[in-house]
Amino acid sequence: MNRLTVVVCFALLIAPVAGVAGATVGAATTSAPSDEIGDTEFDTNVSGVSVWESSPLPLRANSSAGEVIVENQRVEIAHWDNDYSAQQARYDELAVYNKTEPIPLELTNAVDVAPTDRYDDNTTRLVVGKLTPNSETGDSSPSADQIPRTISGLQDWFDEDRLDEVNENVTFKSIANETLENGEMDAEFVPDSNSEFGDGAGQYVTFAVVEKGDTNRSVKNGDFVPDSTGDSVIIGIDAFLVHEQPSEVTAEDIEPGDTASFDIDTGLEGDVNHTVALYNKEQFTDDNSLTTINITDEPDQNFSEDYLTIESEIESVNGVADFDGDVSMLGYTFSERTETGTFSVADIISMVAEDAERNEPEFEGNSTILDASVTGLANGDSNEILNITTYENWSEGEYQWVHIASTNDISEFETNAGTITVEEASDDDDEDDNNGGWSPSPGDGDDDDDSDDEDTVEEEETASPIVDEEKGKSTVSFQETSTEQITFDSADVTGDVTSRDLSSEPDETGPSPGTSTSVFEINVPENAKDTSATIRTTVSKDRINETGVNAEDLRINRFDEEKGKWHGLSTTLVEERDNEVVLEAQTPGFSYFSVSAVSEPTATATASPTTINPGEEVELDASGSENRYGEIVSYEWEIDGQTLSGEIVTTTLSDGGEYTAQLTVTNDADETGTDSVTITVEQEGDSDGGDDDGGDDDGGDGDGSDSDGDGGGLLPVPGFGLGITVTALAIALLVLRRRTP
Repeated sequence: MNRLTVVVCFALLIAPVAGVAGATVGAATTSAPSDEIGDTEFDTNVSGVSVWESSPLPLRANSSAGEVIVENQRVEIAHWDNDYSAQQARYDELAVYNKTEPIPLELTNAVDVAPTDRYDDNTTRLVVGKLTPNSETGDSSPSADQIPRTISGLQDWFDEDRLDEVNENVTFKSIANETLENGEMDAEFVPDSNSEFGDGAGQYVTFAVVEKGDTNRSVKNGDFVPDSTGDSVIIGIDAFLVHEQPSEVTAEDIEPGDTASFDIDTGLEGDVNHTVALYNKEQFTDDNSLTTINITDEPDQNFSEDYLTIESEIESVNGVADFDGDVSMLGYTFSERTETGTFSVADIISMVAEDAERNEPEFEGNSTILDASVTGLANGDSNEILNITTYENWSEGEYQWVHIASTNDISEFETNAGTITVEEASDDDDEDDNNGGWSPSPGDGDDDDDSDDEDTVEEEETASPIVDEEKGKSTVSFQETSTEQITFDSADVTGDVTSRDLSSEPDETGPSPGTSTSVFEINVPENAKDTSATIRTTVSKDRINETGVNAEDLRINRFDEEKGKWHGLSTTLVEERDNEVVLEAQTPGFSYFSVSAVSEPTATATASPTTINPGEEVELDASGSENRYGEIVSYEWEIDGQTLSGEIVTTTLSDGGEYTAQLTVTNDADETGTDSVTITVEQEGDSDGGDDDGGDDDGGDGDGSDSDGDGGGLLPVPGFGLGITVTALAIALLVLRRRTP
């Protein structure tokens, strides 16, 4: 599976989903196990310091004071006990703050499952810590992605063996100290007015600490100093970003399929890394766009992802991720690569769970596809122009863009955000603007049926062949059309040859297989119509980007008029020029031609149940199969001598033993993929060993179900908050539960 690094994208869709999968939720000890929510405190390895189970929810930096603010998707955490209503994650907006402006830090008692008033009448401190970059490298240890926003993260920080390292790399300051009343506490923090934090810009963590009884817990000389004889409880945790100034970014409205250009100006010096994301704002933030983290059953002390079901309106992300070089951004790194297509959220969850060595929670996506693309540039200048690829099948509307620029110093970064409109131009506007040729939606081969524009000749050129009697060849060349050259396998071809570039496939041919990038017609003299020849044609790189295909997947197709269908020709990518690629194929004759991207489909076979008794029915399901270009047109199953057709089929197995169901899927380019699944029919006298209905077993044998294709990639979209949304959700796994002693 092609995988991009999960990084700054937490502020968008990937955040609420991926964060849960990757969170560390086990291995916690409690000092006061209880059946009441809010009564549990988790011990750390620093004597006298514990962490309240509800600490992720009550403390927040007020986003309304941010200089750059992005609206976030709605995220709820649903309790298994219906007596408790679903809780908001409390990150409706994500913000980056200016170093000269006050940042309100607010501890609230308004969260049902985080009753902070239970700590009333105790001395409470608000502590702020800033990551301090290494004087030589600009990096920090712990790194930015290790800022604690989970209970396990706090336990890791407050470890006897690690506290010295934390204090060496994080500068702390107590900014408020008062007796807690009604569970509420507010303070304002102005970064650049605190000399401990240098010029004030950087990455911060804040927490609220309750000091019970005679505890003398304080921050001394920028270090967090434990009082081993006391009793301190961390009851709130949050993290936030502070920059010196916003970047200056200008961008124009575009049409779907156009390239969006972002003219960027920053005040940063040296090598600057830039990342810009563009996504459909309504799809991401409308009233129906909700991600719900369901805790499905009362967890015990072995609480894990097995207790979770994630539901999201957004099922996948559709766009391009293009990183020029290894782009480091706020402590994370995007690997150099380009990924195109539609990426499922389920793949994102699976990736994060695997990287974190955690079980994969169950995910249920609805039907929404988020239109989004991201571009990154490594080691650029302070001023750059970044281009983002869009698809013609993107929905029209308001699109949010987010920019982050940073140097190798984790404290030096600038951000900004805004919107552009993506919509088709009016008839008056596009009269002279159609310079890019025909652009169907990527992947589906099912373009809109605008009969007025069908089969329009965009370019036409006529030339006469040059005969080479010695080689027995005739060659004709063109200068204006996408077809560059035709070499006939005959020296007898005489008369004019005409090449025409068309706007789309004509009605008589129907759509090309896969994702079409160009259509052309070649008219030859009647005596040469069935003469074999070598065709050389080009496809622009702009067209490749517009359709979201890989050049290596391009194939020349010829329409067979006798059989009434397209046939793929054996195609060679012979040259890659600055602005185009050159393809070559041998054709048995002449008609309409197209160039389209095709690939093998990925077959995924599952069975339910996987263990049955003789005579019982089993369902074979191929709905998990995927195809990057075009569509799957047939599903064929072979099992126990039977051949079955259909995406989902059922069959009955009468005799005991193991059966292999072999699945073959075929796409519209006649490419195939296979997978298999094993079904066990219990022998008479076998012990039942429990009711294993196999409903959660995909049964795959591994040669097709691991989805090694391009559809398994991840499209990261950058935002703010250092994974703030992740932290709220990850910790919520421990917050919304009762602990069994």
